[in-house]
Amino acid sequence: MRPARLEPGWSAHAQLSYAQSPGEVASWFYDLEDCTTACSRAILAEDATVAWARVPGGGVPFALGVGINGLFPFAEGYAQVGRGRVPWGIGGRLGLPTGGWYQHQLFARADVPLGSERRLLWNPGVFLQTGHSPNRASTGHFFGVVQAVGVELPLRGFVLLPSGALAWGRAERRSYGERIGPESAVFGTVGVAITFR
Repeated sequence: MRPARLEPGWSAHAQLSYAQSPGEVASWFYDLEDCTTACSRAILAEDATVAWARVPGGGVPFALGVGINGLFPFAEGYAQVGRGRVPWGIGGRLGLPTGGWYQHQLFARADVPLGSERRLLWNPGVFLQTGHSPNRASTGHFFGVVQAVGVELPLRGFVLLPSGALAWGRAERRSYGERIGPESAVFGTVGVAITFR
């Protein structure tokens, strides 16, 4: 969860989220104990990003960053396309290789004013986790569509962002030649993020 409107310079963003189980097949991707059965469980995850933003007078504001989501590093780019009363923009994350698994995202952001300082944030997106295990015995993918909303609460020196999301996901994998899935699920998440500028 992030605001659409960019502020120039460096920022650090951290988020902690809790998701209901996305299903037996999808949960396998996030199990640190390499479960083979009974993988379905809720997921606690962290996300941390460091980014640099440029806000030119006449051009399109943009930000570039790097970060990690759980155990998965990424590079990120975002462009703030709309600069009016309801700023909005589009961006993406490109997963960097870690043991053969990647996470990629395409997302949009929009801010709706709720008074002089607070804003309602809308962050829809699509998500793909794909790749293979280090020994290449397991392959798979998890595709998700997410609708996330949050509230931006400016405080002294930082911004607090509580949020909630509803997601639909579809997962499938192969392990040692055995096909597991596909399986679809609808699940919710809640999170809280903090941004330092």
